[in-house]
Amino acid sequence: MKARTTILIFVIIASLLVQLPPIWADNSNFKLGFSPFHLFDSSLGSPVYMQGEELWVFHPETFVLSLLDPRGKEISSKVVAGAPVHLYTFQENDLHGEWILVDSEGIRHDEVSLLLVGDTANVIQSDTNFKFDSGELIVEGSLELEPDAIIGPGELVLTKRTRPELPLEFLTDFVLDSQPLNLQISQEFGEQRSIRISPHFVPLEEDKSTENLSMDEEIAGEEIIFDERDEVTPVGVLAWAEATYFLPLVKISEQKKIVTLRHEAFAKIGPERMVIQANGNDTLTLKLPSVHKVGQEGSVPMRYGQGNLTIFIQLGNTIHVTSLKVVFLPGGWGLTSVGSIPLMPLNNVASYSFRVPLGDGMDFDLIQIARVEGADRVWSQELSPPIARISVFNLGSIHSIKDYSISFEKSVEDITTVNGETFVLLGRGGLLTDYRLVVNGIPLREGETNPQILELNPFGQRIIVVTIPKITFRVVDHLGSTVPRGNMTLMRSNDTVDEFATNISWSSKASPHLFLPSGLYRAIVQTEGAHTTATFEVGERDVDVEIMIEELGPVLDINLVIIAIVVITFEGILALLLWRRTLLISHF
Repeated sequence: MKARTTILIFVIIASLLVQLPPIWADNSNFKLGFSPFHLFDSSLGSPVYMQGEELWVFHPETFVLSLLDPRGKEISSKVVAGAPVHLYTFQENDLHGEWILVDSEGIRHDEVSLLLVGDTANVIQSDTNFKFDSGELIVEGSLELEPDAIIGPGELVLTKRTRPELPLEFLTDFVLDSQPLNLQISQEFGEQRSIRISPHFVPLEEDKSTENLSMDEEIAGEEIIFDERDEVTPVGVLAWAEATYFLPLVKISEQKKIVTLRHEAFAKIGPERMVIQANGNDTLTLKLPSVHKVGQEGSVPMRYGQGNLTIFIQLGNTIHVTSLKVVFLPGGWGLTSVGSIPLMPLNNVASYSFRVPLGDGMDFDLIQIARVEGADRVWSQELSPPIARISVFNLGSIHSIKDYSISFEKSVEDITTVNGETFVLLGRGGLLTDYRLVVNGIPLREGETNPQILELNPFGQRIIVVTIPKITFRVVDHLGSTVPRGNMTLMRSNDTVDEFATNISWSSKASPHLFLPSGLYRAIVQTEGAHTTATFEVGERDVDVEIMIEELGPVLDINLVIIAIVVITFEGILALLLWRRTLLISHF
């Protein structure tokens, strides 16, 4: 009886042992990654791979491990013996889809799955148009992608292209030692690409009051001058930075995919001791690895797509953190996002329209991002609208002129003026044309501008030089006193016809100023209760013009009242003295 029981127990145990999977099938002991220094537990999911990236595998047991492509073909086979092993580097012609890790005997229920996806979204057609509206550049168009390119959610992003010679300034939301902190960020190209981060203080600047601007500053648009910067106190800190993105880990179970996103770094720098001051001499240089390669300090390979640039600054026991959204691209990185438009799954046609204030940096990247199994597939296109920029400079006053308008003999795509600078949207190629320049409402004649023929090229900047003297007006009454307020209309003689020039007004004893081109002018002056007309000539030099008002009405009446009061007072005093003298004489 005991023997039968023993045999039965032995048979049951043996049958259970036969059904147990091999030890290595426990995925919790299986680790995968992109380098031997940072591996991910497969029980949470396998990393999503791209072409050019390395597959490293670890398991504590010893066995022969094979890698099968989506067709079931063995691509690589190596011995795993309790240490990380480089199993394979995915190639450009490898098939996208589910790859499988199995033992040397190919027992499929012991398999570990991983995914290989592409890094590029394919666009069939892209059409982009530009125009101006209310001081802004409109970037609009449409994209048509391959029907299977949008299999998940995505977005369309427009960023300003960052050039090495044009570092970007970002104001942080914290202060160090009661001083606001700025971050100057630039990029460097070459064999080793990098991001340079220069923290520096920004002292408060006190601008001069605009209430006391002279007439020439208001009309001609002279730049506001700032007082000298306040002194700053250098501060020693610890600083470090990292570039990151979300790495998808995918666990495949019964034809279901569970995607987990992990925030991982592909580049790091620091901590480093540095001194923050006004000039920002100390910098953090974040070296970027090649695409699909793991850097010395990174846990994942660099990929194109969206990520974050995070800067840490420690002062004492406090760590200040600034995180900036970044789009990493083959031609650099985009740090200034203009806007984004969501893309719907299974929709391969997308229309877009973005508005950008006109100014510096009119080069862009249009980026389409489709997320496949949590990984970014990227398509990008450089957009450089053919914009020429024009400004007007006055040699007579040595400053830029803001109050002007310009028109061309030949047509252009679009034209607008913002803050005293003219933006011209050109067609293909450049433009050589005559033009008409109006300054302060006065059309300039031939020979009063340089150059006389304007050549405009896309992405170029032209300066039109004029020599316009400064005219200082002094309006006085017949006694030589300055008239405190009034209005003046200026007309420029053009043969037998007077052309309207401009209107000016003043409300204080300060003399009104104006910049006028050469010519014969007629001034119509209106004050309280009086008006007059005067003519004067403008040459190449500054000139003072005095205009006398002979009859001022209420203004003169006040003066007469004052004179009368003085005379009456004098006569009263004189009569009093004579009366007292008479009393004295009669007394004796």
